[in-house]
Amino acid sequence: TSKYFSGLIFALIMVFFTLIMSLLVCFILFPENIPSSDFIDIDGKLETIFIKSPLILIFLLILSNLFFTIIYYTVGFSSICFIKNRYLLMLLPFIVYIFFTIISQIIGIPALSPLAYIAPYELSNFSIFSYFICTTLLIVTITYMFINCYKKMKENIV
Repeated sequence: TSKYFSGLIFALIMVFFTLIMSLLVCFILFPENIPSSDFIDIDGKLETIFIKSPLILIFLLILSNLFFTIIYYTVGFSSICFIKNRYLLMLLPFIVYIFFTIISQIIGIPALSPLAYIAPYELSNFSIFSYFICTTLLIVTITYMFINCYKKMKENIV
């Protein structure tokens, strides 16, 4: 578990600083062009947050991206116990990403798409309720995978 948490902390730091640095670069290069709701067309539930305070929306997007990082890091880490091919392990998070994107298009539930965590303002027909339902399903699935992997690793040690 220490490998999991150290890798997870490193992944979160990398994503957080990447997003913060890009935000700072945008503020430095475009100080007069802070976006307003007149020029950007955001449909959906996040439009009211954007109109009230764009910085709150940016903070929510950073949190959502950090959650996305946790999900896909856990998928990759937990699959170590089930898949022994290292090349398939490296590709697995991308395969899962593409799989959920295709399934969300076929079923018609936008919150299943990984895009809901990266850029939720891009989704049409996006609802907060479906986001929480899909997030709960992802958390349950990932927790189940992590517990099974932990048990399997513990059995291999003993």
